[in-house]
Amino acid sequence: MKCTFLGTGTSHGIPVIACPCECCTSTNAKDTRFRSSLWVTESRKDDREPFSFVIDTGPDFRSQALKYKIKNLHALLLTHSHADHLNGLDDIRIFSYTKSYEPGAKEGQKIVHGETFGKGLPVYGDELTLSDLRTRFSYIFNTTQLGGGKPKISLELCTSFTKDAPLILGTMAVVPVPIIHGSQPTVGWLIFKDWDEKTKTFGEGIAYLTDCSKIPDTSMDILLSVKDRLRHVVIDGLRPRPHTTHFSMKEAFEIGVKIGAPYTWITHICHDLTHVQIQSYLDSLKKEYKVPSEYRFSPAYDGLTLEL
Repeated sequence: MKCTFLGTGTSHGIPVIACPCECCTSTNAKDTRFRSSLWVTESRKDDREPFSFVIDTGPDFRSQALKYKIKNLHALLLTHSHADHLNGLDDIRIFSYTKSYEPGAKEGQKIVHGETFGKGLPVYGDELTLSDLRTRFSYIFNTTQLGGGKPKISLELCTSFTKDAPLILGTMAVVPVPIIHGSQPTVGWLIFKDWDEKTKTFGEGIAYLTDCSKIPDTSMDILLSVKDRLRHVVIDGLRPRPHTTHFSMKEAFEIGVKIGAPYTWITHICHDLTHVQIQSYLDSLKKEYKVPSEYRFSPAYDGLTLEL
């Protein structure tokens, strides 16, 4: 399983428009941050097309898809409906209107037709997110022109999936984790490789927890219950200074220590610090908290790929 960070920035993106700060004028490629998004692709042992999905489609999605050469998508997972995570939705239409759920099609069979049958590309989110999506992208659901002028999607409520009954995407098991973003509920995602349908078990995985300022106890219990399977934990850490709707980097660090995965990555980063400065700050926290050296804490960056 391969996870590529399409973006690791906050809602402004980095560089911020008209900002002359050290981070925004940096020549280090790791200081250029698209709006936060993750692309996940399974590893297959046969010759079938690997299952591929993204978490969030912000306003940079078209540029991200072109830069990282996304050729196909089978699903979209949403954390919440804020503009920096949703407003690129229309650009999934190149993937969505070529998705066939035709009942007569055998698995893997390609059918040539002008307009696909069935529901279209599945989009998973919680009730608030899907409700907002219907309102803000109402044209998608209205009867208008035929053809590929709008995405063809199927909205799927994610809240019924659990660790014991996960969402299965290809060979990957996916579990939604409720988290809090200020006063708004959002969704974190657990993604595990090597789902075994017979034994109902899965292999190593990653926790993706962006846009959050609180993790409820019930959700922390879920995270801790699979900590032995989590190789990577990705946590929202906006900046060193406190914020009302995001974890600070120190708060994100403390969550990472509590979960105890080998690798903890900070994402949804603003322009207060450069990549190098963030790493230095996290290193100082490791010394302060006396965290063993085998546990890694680092800022994520655009283009970073994690393979499991």
